[in-house]
Amino acid sequence: MKRTITEVREPSTLSSAKSAVATLVDFMEGVFITLEIWRRDHENSMKLARVEARVLQDIGVSEAQRFIALNKPFRE
Repeated sequence: MKRTITEVREPSTLSSAKSAVATLVDFMEGVFITLEIWRRDHENSMKLARVEARVLQDIGVSEAQRFIALNKPFRE
C-alpha cells in the first residue's frame, strides 16, 4: 500500500504547516497591497507635479499646498 505524505505526518504537524502557510499568504497579501498603494500615490504625485499653476488656482490648491504634498514621505 502506497502512503502519501499526509498519511505519514502527524495531524498536528500538518495543521501547524497549514497555519504557517496561511500566515505567510496573509503577510504577502499585505505586502502587495502596501506596494500597490505606494505605487498609486507615487503616480498621483507625478501627476500633481505636472499640473500648471493656473489649473491649481482653478481647483483651489495653492503652490504651497502642492509643495507640501509633493515633499510628503511616500509612506504617509
